[in-house]
Amino acid sequence: ENGALAVVTENGVRIVDMNTFEVEDAGGGFRDYFLTDSQGNDLGDRGNICGMVRGEGTTIYVLYSGGTGAGFAVPFDVATRQQLGGNNVITFPGSGTPCEGTWAKVGDRDVLYLRNRGTSGIDKGDKGTWFADVTALAEGDVTGTFLERADDDLHGVGFNAVAAHDGKLYATMTPENSDSAFVPADTIDQH
Repeated sequence: ENGALAVVTENGVRIVDMNTFEVEDAGGGFRDYFLTDSQGNDLGDRGNICGMVRGEGTTIYVLYSGGTGAGFAVPFDVATRQQLGGNNVITFPGSGTPCEGTWAKVGDRDVLYLRNRGTSGIDKGDKGTWFADVTALAEGDVTGTFLERADDDLHGVGFNAVAAHDGKLYATMTPENSDSAFVPADTIDQH
């Protein structure tokens, strides 16, 4: 099968050639494309890679936990093997692990939606959801917005997963009895 498989590792992005199933040389004998901020600093020194989200076309967003907030992300083009966005960083404030999510085109805006890895009723942990308009990322760093129960009760329950289609965000949740005041009654204890 033609194409490439992008794999995020602890160091960056590794590309596997789908014709040969071999890891491509990223240059200089390295197997990983290392990711940096706009000053050239290795992002692996600021946080830990914890996931990725597919963006538009051949773009992926590499997600990190840690840094100056809950985490951060940078875009990478799998086809060109280049980091995008002028090496600017998308920062997610607060605490938790913004390591799963989705990308959506909302009108003419590019938006990342991330959920806390441990937010569902199945896996108790930090609650909350982040979103970031990344349309102007090439012009400078972007700070996302953290949504919690004070913004809407559902953010205090937690989402199992998020997905986007036609500019709309879809989320699944598994609330427990303790969440009964904040969710539709027919969703309680449906683990």
